[in-house]
Amino acid sequence: MKELRVGLIGYGFIGRVHTLAYQSIPFYYDPPPCKIRLVGVSSGHEESCRKAVAQAGYEFWTTDWRELVERDDIDIIDCCAPNFLHKDIVIQALQSGKHVYCEKPLAMNLAEARQILEVGKRSRTKAQVVFMYRFIPAMMRAKQLVEEGFLGRPFSFRAAYLHSGYIDASRPLTWRLDKAKGGGGALFDIGSHVLDLIRVLLGDFKSVFATTETFIKQRPLPDAPGKMGKVEVDDLSLLMLKMKNGALGTLEASRVATGTNDELRLEVHGDQGALRFNLMDPNWLET
Repeated sequence: MKELRVGLIGYGFIGRVHTLAYQSIPFYYDPPPCKIRLVGVSSGHEESCRKAVAQAGYEFWTTDWRELVERDDIDIIDCCAPNFLHKDIVIQALQSGKHVYCEKPLAMNLAEARQILEVGKRSRTKAQVVFMYRFIPAMMRAKQLVEEGFLGRPFSFRAAYLHSGYIDASRPLTWRLDKAKGGGGALFDIGSHVLDLIRVLLGDFKSVFATTETFIKQRPLPDAPGKMGKVEVDDLSLLMLKMKNGALGTLEASRVATGTNDELRLEVHGDQGALRFNLMDPNWLET
């Protein structure tokens, strides 16, 4: 059986989720398509590194992600680091002949994304952004129905991704709320998933009108008790979109939607049929 050797960069919440997914592969596929070996882990925090080794059995740890990229006994670099590190990690990993699995967003801006793309075009390895919702069976069925003409001519869509985790104004100003490190707020963090699903189902975008708002404009600085820092990323983004196929739609991305948990909603209407999906009930696709 082929062995794939993983180097994970970033062992925060998402890094732990990815680790659990690797460990779960044999429980979902019998026989498994490959053997996963968790070789190395890197984090800027030594405590997180030691925890990864103890919890997940990574063979070694380092606080310098470049050590993972340079090693010959690693095939895949899984990038779960903060957004501002993505470009350098992905480019160096591709140039070192590694396969890359990178958390969204791919980069901080379009210019960085284009740099990554140019390197990727010259690479013989595989690279993918973590847009996992397109692989939910219900969404794969939705794509199949669209390709079979179930919708007919697409007219409109309504999409939203709603979280409530940033309603508490006392939540500290971490890197996700720092534009210099995160690149953006709700639209980058969760809206990117919905944009991906719309593109998967309906093709490319033609035009966009958007407005954003930061409702909680200051938050406590985690390393400076009693002091506040300015929030420069969006709590809420509202978009009106026109697709190249003529369909029109709206998208809402919010991290201050009171009462929601992980609410990704998507409706698409055509002249022959309609689709509806909600991540809170992910095993169902309404038609």
